[in-house]
Amino acid sequence: MGELAAKLTTPEQSLLIIGNDWNSAIAYHSERKALALPFTAPPDMVRKILAQPAAYVGETPLGAIVFCPDTIQNYGASAGALQNFASGRKVLGNAGGCQILSPQR
Repeated sequence: MGELAAKLTTPEQSLLIIGNDWNSAIAYHSERKALALPFTAPPDMVRKILAQPAAYVGETPLGAIVFCPDTIQNYGASAGALQNFASGRKVLGNAGGCQILSPQR
């Protein structure tokens, strides 16, 4: 997934990773700045991040969203909001049970 993310984004872009908890492998292998949303993130924090994901990766524009739907239930009360956030976005690639989604709808 990290290698695919590197091919689909530029080094000046960042990633939002949903469904891979704190695992740094995608960010490491993509060589991109990334925010991996932890399963334990409180619902109010999840809402803030989803409203402005680029604000949480510094001045690096969001290049893609890594979305792992098989683990979305691990977010508990935030699972629905995360599913809605991913819904309707263009799928740029698939690997390892995850999708790379466009940051725009």
